[in-house]
Amino acid sequence: MFKKITDFSYKRNIVEALGFYLTYLLLTLIAVVICAILISVITGNSSFLLGTIIGKIIALILTGVIGCMVLYKKKLVKNMLYIFLVILSAVLSYYTGAIIGMAIIAYLTTK
Repeated sequence: MFKKITDFSYKRNIVEALGFYLTYLLLTLIAVVICAILISVITGNSSFLLGTIIGKIIALILTGVIGCMVLYKKKLVKNMLYIFLVILSAVLSYYTGAIIGMAIIAYLTTK
């Protein structure tokens, strides 16, 4: 399930894509929590609104970067449908968190 989790060129089956999804969703969550804690310590502002804004931005960035890495490693950067899916996943991750965005990226790892 977690075989070759850092190899973005590896063609995964459904179970391995689920492992990829869970792993990178957890890493995104950890990155969001660490950034929120650091910014609240630096600014002294620990409001919930600041945390949600940080979470949305981090989810958007990580989903976009991981999606681009998958496309590049799989040599799919010339396919406009897959580029559109990466952009869609980044936009959706801004509005829904990384839950939906990473699901699209996990789907792309099966190609």
